[in-house]
Amino acid sequence: MAQKGMKSSWPWMTGILILAAVLRVAWILYCDTVPVFDFLKYHLGAVSLAGGDGYRLYGNYTAFEPIGLGAWLAALYRLFGADIFVVKVANVVLNLGIILLTWMLGNRFFGRTAGLLAAGLVAISPRNIVYTSVVSTENLFTFLLLLGAVLMTSREFRGKYVLLGITGAFLAFTKPFMLLFPGLVFLVRLIYDWSEFRDFGGAFREGLRKMVFTFLVMAVVIAPWTYRNWQVFGKFIPISTNGGITLYLNNNDYAKGHWQDPFVIPGSPIAGMRNEETGFWDEIAVDEIAGKAGRQWILENPGKFFRLGFTKSYHVYKDASDVQYAIDYTSSGGPLPNRGWIYTWSKRAYLALMAGVALSGVMLLINLFTRRENLNGIWTILAHWLLFSATFFVFEGQPRYLFPMLPFLILLASFGLTFPLGWKKKTTNRSNRTSRGRKKK
Repeated sequence: MAQKGMKSSWPWMTGILILAAVLRVAWILYCDTVPVFDFLKYHLGAVSLAGGDGYRLYGNYTAFEPIGLGAWLAALYRLFGADIFVVKVANVVLNLGIILLTWMLGNRFFGRTAGLLAAGLVAISPRNIVYTSVVSTENLFTFLLLLGAVLMTSREFRGKYVLLGITGAFLAFTKPFMLLFPGLVFLVRLIYDWSEFRDFGGAFREGLRKMVFTFLVMAVVIAPWTYRNWQVFGKFIPISTNGGITLYLNNNDYAKGHWQDPFVIPGSPIAGMRNEETGFWDEIAVDEIAGKAGRQWILENPGKFFRLGFTKSYHVYKDASDVQYAIDYTSSGGPLPNRGWIYTWSKRAYLALMAGVALSGVMLLINLFTRRENLNGIWTILAHWLLFSATFFVFEGQPRYLFPMLPFLILLASFGLTFPLGWKKKTTNRSNRTSRGRKKK
C-alpha cells in the first residue's frame, strides 16, 4: 500500500520539489549570507583541507570543529573552487533531499496524505528556506539524520546495517554526540521487531545485535580520523576537541542556558588562554581543563544542573530567532535590509508548527485508546526527539539546535492534521458496506 501511495504521489511531489527549488534558489540569490563565528572556522578549515594543507585553523592543525562539514565543504571546493555560493547551491540540493526523505517517512509512517503534507510543509518552511544560504552543519546533518531514519525503518536487506554504520559515522563526524547513534538504532529496531513478532526478549536481543554491528561499522569508519588526531596531538580524540569547552560554558555558576564566552566567565579556569590576535587557543589544554571543570560542577551541583537543563531546553524551543544567522551577516558588512518580515514569518510558521505538534498529541491519545494505528512511526519520531532533548539538557540551548528536528516535528503535525481523515474514510466505507448490504436484501 505504501509503495502504491508513493507512486501515485509523484505528480504532487514533482510540483512540491519544483516549488521548493524555486524558493531556495530565489533566496540564495536574494540574501548573500557570509559565514561568521563557527561557520567561518568550518570554511577556513575546509579551504586548508581542499588546498592540500590538512585540516588547519590559523596555520595550526585542528580538531576543534568536527571534520564532517569541513570534509564536505573541502570536497565541494576541490571540485568547484572555494566559493561560498557553491555551498549554497549544494544546500539547495540537500534541502530537496530532506523534502524527499521526509515524504518517504511520512508515507511510511502515516500514509499518502500525511507524507505529501509533510513534504509540502518542509518545502515552504521559512527556516528551511533561509538556512540554504548559511554555511553550517544544519542541512548536511538533517539530510543524514533523515537518511538514517529511512534506513532504520525500512525492510531488512543485505548490507542495511553497513549502510547504517556508515551513515552513523558521518553523523558523528558532523555532530559528535551522534556517537550515540547505535543506541538510536537499538531503540527503533526494538520498536519494530517487537511490534512484528510480539516477542520482547527476542526483539531485545536482535536490537542489541544490530546496535553492536552498527557501532563496529561506525568505529571502522571513524578510526582513521581518530588515528590522525593521535598522530597530531598525541592524545585519544575520537572526533573533536570542543566537547570540554561546550560542557563548561553551559554548566557553571554563571550559566544562563545559552551561549556565553567561556573565557570571561568569572573564575573561569581557562581565562587568559585565548590568543587575542587569532581568537583561538590551545584546544587540547582548553578541552581538558574546561571539560574537567564542567564535569566537576555537574557532580557538585546536581540540583542546579537539573534546573538548568530545563532552561537550556526553553532556549531551544522559545522562538525561531536562529534565522539571524542568514539575515544578520551579509556581504554588505551588515544585516539584510528590511529583514523584519523574515523574522515575522519565521515566528508565525514556528507557532503554527507547535500548534500542529500539540494537535498531534491529542490525536495520539485518541489513537492509543481507539484505533492504535501508526504507532511505530510515532515512537520512531519520539526516539529521535528523546536523543536530541537529552543533548539540549546537558549542553547548550539555542533555537538553531532544533533545526534537525523540524522535519520530525512537521511529520507529527501532519499526523495530527490528517488523522481525523481516517475516521471519515472509515465512516464512508462503513456506510457503503451497509448500503450494499441493503441492496442485496
